[in-house]
Amino acid sequence: MSSIERVEIRCFRYLLKQPLQTVFGAVLSRPALILKLIDTDGAHGWGEIWCNFPQPGAEYRAALANLVLPAALTGLKSGDYKSAFGTVRARLHLLALQAGEAGPADQIAAGVDGALHDL
Repeated sequence: MSSIERVEIRCFRYLLKQPLQTVFGAVLSRPALILKLIDTDGAHGWGEIWCNFPQPGAEYRAALANLVLPAALTGLKSGDYKSAFGTVRARLHLLALQAGEAGPADQIAAGVDGALHDL
């Protein structure tokens, strides 16, 4: 079983031709926040971090993931897909409490979970 060697975070935005009116205000673009896990064998898997709201949420979650995931992935193996969400969530728990934001931490953990399942 290979270890996770690195993570890459990619943030995309598709500008809408016409703003979408919602109860939260106008949506001007659709974001996508994708993460790629690469293991020591060079294999990779893709996951997605939920980021539809608020509008700058994608960039915020990308910055947060880039900051916290290298340490949170330490020792994680490519075969740990059954426990990945719980492991990463536990490692980000204090950060989530300190920031008062469990949502972004859980969304990042879910993205890792998806990428490990793909890997």
